[in-house]
Amino acid sequence: MGDALQRLRDWNAEIAIVLGSGLNAVVQDSVESIAYSEFSELPKPRIAGHAGKFSLCEISGTRVIFAQGRVHLYEGYPAGEVTANVRKLAHAGIKKLVVTNAAGSLNKKFRPGDWMMINDHLNLTGTSPLIGCPKFLDLGNAYSPRLQKHFGDAAHKVGVFLHQGVYAAVIGPQYETAAEVRMLQNLGADVPPFLPAGPGTTGSEAPTDRRFS
Repeated sequence: MGDALQRLRDWNAEIAIVLGSGLNAVVQDSVESIAYSEFSELPKPRIAGHAGKFSLCEISGTRVIFAQGRVHLYEGYPAGEVTANVRKLAHAGIKKLVVTNAAGSLNKKFRPGDWMMINDHLNLTGTSPLIGCPKFLDLGNAYSPRLQKHFGDAAHKVGVFLHQGVYAAVIGPQYETAAEVRMLQNLGADVPPFLPAGPGTTGSEAPTDRRFS
């Protein structure tokens, strides 16, 4: 076992939070971190705002690992590499996974700056992180209802209105045409981020609960 993975394991965290664009400021610079570059199998983020490191933090006495940054399909990486950081977190003992991202909205009821908790997804990328893996994975309950309730209760407690909706995974990097927006709305999607549905799929494959926002 590599030293970097052992350091992640030694932190004894059961919760990991993957930070999307614009959220690096959540983590203070003074905390201990482990660069993705210390793991030979992890691709290195090239997009601005993705720091490319695991940060070891505590929130109200609970140990957490923040994954600061990710790579994307539109950068040319296959889905298995895009989701490699999720598998690494599972190998480090993570049981609960929270994935965040910044996205535009397809739902006319949403306003800029609103928060949405993902309760299902549409994988429209044409690929999967499970390609080559002989598993037939049931994604009917990919997003933990138990953790969604906890997340909703916590948002209500601090006065944050939390939408729920469907995440349409698209490749990018181009934005959608007007016809594509109408198609996604007709399919029932609420947000169309440039991310694979892979974190939800890979998190379902690993022994974790998933909570996405």
